[in-house]
Amino acid sequence: MSLMERLSQGWGLLLVIAAGLAALTLSGFLIRRSSVRKYFGEIMVPLSVMAVCILFVFITFSFPEEEAGPAVIPQLIAFFTVTFCMVLLYRVAQGLAKPDPPAGRTGFMLAVVGITAGYCFLIDIAGYFLSTFLFLLVLMYVLGYRRRAVILSVALGWVLFSYAIFYRFLHIQLPLGFWENFY
Repeated sequence: MSLMERLSQGWGLLLVIAAGLAALTLSGFLIRRSSVRKYFGEIMVPLSVMAVCILFVFITFSFPEEEAGPAVIPQLIAFFTVTFCMVLLYRVAQGLAKPDPPAGRTGFMLAVVGITAGYCFLIDIAGYFLSTFLFLLVLMYVLGYRRRAVILSVALGWVLFSYAIFYRFLHIQLPLGFWENFY
């Protein structure tokens, strides 16, 4: 078993996660104490997204090896996401980014995080299609959009698009939850 395979599962993966969290914590601490502290969010968000992408790449090393196997798409998405995050960090380094706005609406942010976390747990119970439909309805409303016809159209359109592309065309098994007994 190669080093990458060891780091992609079990204790090795926990070690990668711990190292990533330690690196992010240290980065945040150093940025808070530096002259670029007014760009804290503009730096830490791309760094955090890059850390998650790197974690996903490590996980793909435990996937079966094939020429165009299941690891290809997550690795491509991670590559492009890291590239775009590096562009954001470059903009901060060049002074093109705006400083972080003053803190506010923490309760609103926590509500959005809570809705998203609830969605992640609901997927296993209610399945991808129903939970995604409900998530989009609730989140768009909470974010302030009030045109019901548009909210319903976007939520239903996304679910139908996901069904057609992922489930029917690409044959990717999405979580069905309790609906699994009906398919």
